[in-house]
Amino acid sequence: MMHRILTFIIPLFLIALGLGIYFYLTSEPLSEKQFTHKGRQFSILVPRTFQYKDTSELAVWGKGEEILIVSLALAERKETKILTCNDFKTQGAGTYYAAAETAFTADIKSLGKNVEICMTPDPDTSGYMVLDALGLEDSNTRYLLAVNAKEDFIKTSKGQGKVKKIFESFKIRP
Repeated sequence: MMHRILTFIIPLFLIALGLGIYFYLTSEPLSEKQFTHKGRQFSILVPRTFQYKDTSELAVWGKGEEILIVSLALAERKETKILTCNDFKTQGAGTYYAAAETAFTADIKSLGKNVEICMTPDPDTSGYMVLDALGLEDSNTRYLLAVNAKEDFIKTSKGQGKVKKIFESFKIRP
């Protein structure tokens, strides 16, 4: 009798364990990643499964289902004007799109400021939106931080909360 119960319970336990492991590995919880780009150290929350790649132009984390990539570029700050989403336009295949819309504001504690997060359609990947943080700057550097995510994911409160958490976690390490 005990042998019959064990032969029924053990496969159920193994199935439940397998499903748990599968969902854990395919979910994308955020974890803090530290990296160096152009001689400066940064940290940011990105989905745990993301891989890091540093090109001469960009620091890129990716690829995922809901969030495709997180990228960072550095540019010399040449003017004092604070950019807004209305100033920001995208271009794809020779076509200019309308000004970006404000998705939300993020409190970037490491820089001590609230910044506008702009949202524009991704000209290269249908169904995805590009979210850009404008106003991420210090004395002479502008940080161009962008998140490329599925449009239907961004429109949910869970998706917007996850993307906002990524932006708000951005830190420049001393």
